[in-house]
Amino acid sequence: MLFWLIFGFAQASEKGPLLLGTAYWKDSTGQATLAQAQEQKYTPYTGNFSGGYTDAVHWLRVNLPASETPTALRLTPTWVDEITLYDSASQTTVYRAGDRHPEGTNAQHVMGYAFVVPAASAPRNLWIRLRSTSSHQLLIKAMPSDQLPAANTRAIVWAALYAAVLILMLMALFSAWLVQPEPVLRAYLVRHTNYILYGVSYLGLTELLLYDLIPPGLLDQGFSLFVVLTLPLGLWFDITLLKTYNPNPLLLKAIKILAWASLGLVALLLTGHARLALQLTVQSMLLATLLVFATAWSTQPEPLVERLMPKRIMLAYYVLILSSLLIGLLGLTGLLGWRVLEGLTPYLLTLHGLVSGLVMTIILFVRGQRQRQLNLNMSWQLQKAQQTVDMEQRRRDEQSQFLHMLMHELKTPLSVVSLALGMRGNREENLHLASRAVLDMKAIIDRCIEADQLGQLTLHRHQNIVDAPLLIQSLANAIPKLALRLQLHQAADLPVLQTDRQLFQIVLTNLLDNASRYSDPVTPIVATVTLAESKGHMGLHICVSNTPGLAGWPDAEQLFKKYYRASGAKTDSGSGLGLFLSHQLAHTLGGTLDYSPSPQRVEFALWMPLSPA
Repeated sequence: MLFWLIFGFAQASEKGPLLLGTAYWKDSTGQATLAQAQEQKYTPYTGNFSGGYTDAVHWLRVNLPASETPTALRLTPTWVDEITLYDSASQTTVYRAGDRHPEGTNAQHVMGYAFVVPAASAPRNLWIRLRSTSSHQLLIKAMPSDQLPAANTRAIVWAALYAAVLILMLMALFSAWLVQPEPVLRAYLVRHTNYILYGVSYLGLTELLLYDLIPPGLLDQGFSLFVVLTLPLGLWFDITLLKTYNPNPLLLKAIKILAWASLGLVALLLTGHARLALQLTVQSMLLATLLVFATAWSTQPEPLVERLMPKRIMLAYYVLILSSLLIGLLGLTGLLGWRVLEGLTPYLLTLHGLVSGLVMTIILFVRGQRQRQLNLNMSWQLQKAQQTVDMEQRRRDEQSQFLHMLMHELKTPLSVVSLALGMRGNREENLHLASRAVLDMKAIIDRCIEADQLGQLTLHRHQNIVDAPLLIQSLANAIPKLALRLQLHQAADLPVLQTDRQLFQIVLTNLLDNASRYSDPVTPIVATVTLAESKGHMGLHICVSNTPGLAGWPDAEQLFKKYYRASGAKTDSGSGLGLFLSHQLAHTLGGTLDYSPSPQRVEFALWMPLSPA
C-alpha cells in the first residue's frame, strides 16, 4: 500500500494526456467575476495545485485540446468546499460541486468530482473557481469520457484495499489488546481508529457511502475534526509509550503541554474557525515530531522495558516518521516553505499515518507477544515462589507441631522414670516401671523415625514370603497382654503374601497395638483374615476390631492425619503417627487401609495384594 501511495503522488506531478496546460490566479478579494478573472495574468503550474490556507479565491485555467468526443475531468481531493467550472465554449453552462454544497446537476460525485464537457473542434480554456476553508489543493485529470467509469472503479478498489489494510491492522492490535490490555496498546488503538476515519474521509469513501444520508457540510466538518485530532491523539500515544522508557522529564512535560494545547485546536474548529485550526495543526505537526524524537533520544529505559522493545527500535520508528514527513515534502516539491507545507498537509498526514501505522502495528504486536510471555514467566516464578513459601511454612508448622508432640508425649514416661528411680521399696517393680517408660519413649522415637523416612521417600521395599496369620500371632505375643485377648479367625487354605515383611509388620503392629491400648481391657480383640478381590486383583482382607475403651471413638475425619490423637487417648504416651504411618505404608505396598466401624466396635480393614503389581 505504501508503494501505491507513492505511485499516486508521482501521478500527481504528471500532466494529463488531454491537458495542454494549467495555470492559476489568486483573487485576494474573492469577488471577481468570470469576465474579470479571464483578463488576469495567470501563473503556470504542473501536477497538483497547492494554494495553502487562505481566505482568497483561486482561479485555475485549464487548456484543453480539440476533441471529437466529450472530455471527462476528475478533480480530487474530495474535501474541497466549493468548485465552480466554466466552459469557454458555452458561456451559459456552469458546473458546480464541493463537499459543502449539494451535488450539481452537471457533476458526477465519485471518488472526488467528475465533470463531462462536450466535444470541441478547437482548443479551449476551462475556468475553475476554487474556495475552501481547508487547504486550497486540486489535482485535475482529463480523459475521454468513456474512460471515466473505469477510472472511478479503480479509485474505489484502491481506496477499499487501502481501508481494508488499515482495518486489518486495527483488528490485529485489538485482538492483542483483548489478550493483554495495556495503556500503550489502548492509546494506539484510539489513535489508529482516528487515522482510519481520516484516511477513508480523505480518499472519499465516507462521502461516497454517506452523501445521501449526512448533509455535505457535516461530512466536511467531520473530516476537519479527524485532521485536527491527529495531533493530540498521536501525542497521547507518544506520551504513553515514552514514559515507560524513563525519558527526560522536561522534554516529556513539553510534549504534555503541546498535547493539551492541541486540544484547543479542536475547540477552535468547533467554534467555527476551521481554517485557523487546520493551519495551526499543520504548523504544529513537524514541531511535535521533532520534540517527540528528542524525547525518545533522551530515554534511559530499564532492562525490563528493553526486553519488550529495545530503545534502538523505538528510535528507528521515530526516525522513520520524521523521514516520511521530509520525503513527502522534498519528493513532491523540493522546497520546505510554509506555504508548500500547508498545501501538502493531507498527503503528509496520509504518508505519515500509513508508514507509522504499518511499522508500529508490527512493533506493538511483537511487543504484546513478548509481554504475554514475560507475564507467563513472571506468573510461573510467582507461583513457584509461593509454593516454596507454602512448603517452608508447612515445614515450620510441622516442625513446631512435631516438637510440641514430642515434648508432650515424652514428659509422661520421663516422669515415670524419674519417679521409679526415686522411689524406695520394691526394686524389681521400680525397674519394671522405668523399663516400660523407656520402651514407650523408644516406640515414640521409632514412629518419628519411620514417619521421617516415609516423608523423605527413603524406604526401600523388599519382596518376602509372608504368612499373614502367623505374623499376626507372633506380633500378639510380643505386645503385652494382647495374646490372651486376641481372637484370630482365618479362612482355610489362605495363600501367602509376597510383600515387604518389615513394612507390612509395621502396619500390623500399629493396628494391633492401638487395639490393645485403647480398647475395653476386659473384651476380646478380633482379627480376621480372608481372601478378597479388590480392583481386579486377589489379596488378603485383614480386619482388626475392638470395643471402645476410655479413649472413646476416634474421629473418622482425623485419625489418619499426622499427630492426631483422640482426646481420651492423651492420658497414654503416644506419637499420633501410628495410623498415619500405617495408612501411608499400606498404600506404598499396593494395599488399602480403611476405617469401617460397626455400631458396637472400632474396626480397621486392611487389604493387601497377594503379589506386588
